[in-house]
Amino acid sequence: MSVIGRLGAGLAAALLVVLGIVVPAFAQTLTTTTLATSGSPSVTGASVTYTATVAPSPPNGETVAFSDGGTTIAGCGAKLLTSGVATCAVTYTSTGTHPITAAYGGDITNFDASGSNTVTQVVNAPASTTTTTLATSGSPSVT
Repeated sequence: MSVIGRLGAGLAAALLVVLGIVVPAFAQTLTTTTLATSGSPSVTGASVTYTATVAPSPPNGETVAFSDGGTTIAGCGAKLLTSGVATCAVTYTSTGTHPITAAYGGDITNFDASGSNTVTQVVNAPASTTTTTLATSGSPSVT
């Protein structure tokens, strides 16, 4: 390529920048993130697992962040994807309703970021149990 040809390409690129024209170097693949729970309602003290599925499947090792009402769930802020799936296990200590979401951050070259549907996790108190104890006053009486 001649010096003029190389300068021409460089000048054209510079002109696009000066004019504010953005020419994407690549097109990112759109993704969708779907969230599911292992069970709602659940009870305090029982583990609940949230599963986020990103499609199409990004490379293993990219991450998903799980949130409860917009606050990152402790230990679940960067869960690794394997074959497009990431999980987050939580054990609740109190009753209540939790709006859970998951977010895939995407990457800078291939996959676009996406957020999930909201899963409403209801946590109830465990069912109470009643114990009945029978007692006798001794051996059977004879009359």
